[in-house]
Formats: sequence, C-alpha cells, structure tokens
Amino acid sequence: MKYFIALFIVISSTIVSHAQSADDLLDKGYDEYSNGNFEAAIKLFEQAVEKDDSNAETFYLIGVCKSQLNENDDAITYYDKAIALKPAYAEAFYEKGYSYFIMNKYTEAITEFSRALKIKPDYVEAWLNRGSIYCIMGEGVKAKNDWDEARSLGAEFPEQECN
Repeated sequence: MKYFIALFIVISSTIVSHAQSADDLLDKGYDEYSNGNFEAAIKLFEQAVEKDDSNAETFYLIGVCKSQLNENDDAITYYDKAIALKPAYAEAFYEKGYSYFIMNKYTEAITEFSRALKIKPDYVEAWLNRGSIYCIMGEGVKAKNDWDEARSLGAEFPEQECN
C-alpha cells in the first residue's frame, strides 16, 4: 500500500510540474530574478519559452538575467528576440544600450538609448545614460543637453562637468 501511495505522489507531482503554464513559469522566474537567483530564473524563463515563444517579456527577462551575470553578448541576443516580437519595446532597447555601454561599445549604446527615447521620450534613465556616454566620448554639449532633459523630467543629480 505504501508503494502505491508513493507512486501516486511521484506521478501527481510530475503531472503538476508538466502542467505549469508559461505564465506560471514566468512568475516563478521573476521571483527567482527578484531574489538574485539569475541562473534559476533563466532556467524557468527558458521553460516558459518552450511553452510559449511569443511573449517578448520572457526574452527580455532572460536578457536582463544574462546581463546581471555579465553575459552581455547573450543578453543582446535575447533583447533582439524581444524587440522582434515587440518592436516598440523601449525597455529592451534601453537594456540593449546598457549592455553595449558595459562592453564599452559607446556608439552602439547611444544608438539603442536613442531608439528607446524615440519610443518613450520621458525615459529618464536613457537620457542620463546617453548623456554619460556623450560625456565619456568628449561631447560635452550633447551630454549637458541630455542631462538637462533628464532634470526637466524630474531626475535629481548633482551638476556634472564634462570636458
């Protein structure tokens, strides 16, 4: 009798785990991401993609986790998949730009931040980061303009000098 009960529990848990929807897996992956468990989150997001490969957010979140693991080339690949599904995904363009920024690919980063801003003109972080890259590249006027725009949108940060 104990054998049959144990077998029932194993079979039931297997059926339940296979019956998880893509949304359930996405939610669990997001919980893992929120707790800093990026590898576990990626596995759950990948399982969600196996069930539904039409959700741009899932690819975006895999990219964010990859970026957190400093796997920025892979992250960019996933951001591109998210953008292919949702061409007006400002956050994916922003994160793609940030990955390029981390990789010191400043021209590409500016392009992606600019794409994010075209979709979402009030994207404060994109204004700030694009301004910072302009400053790094020695384009002080453009940096100041972007930082001024960020301030006009409510960002508070000390006045920056860019030579």
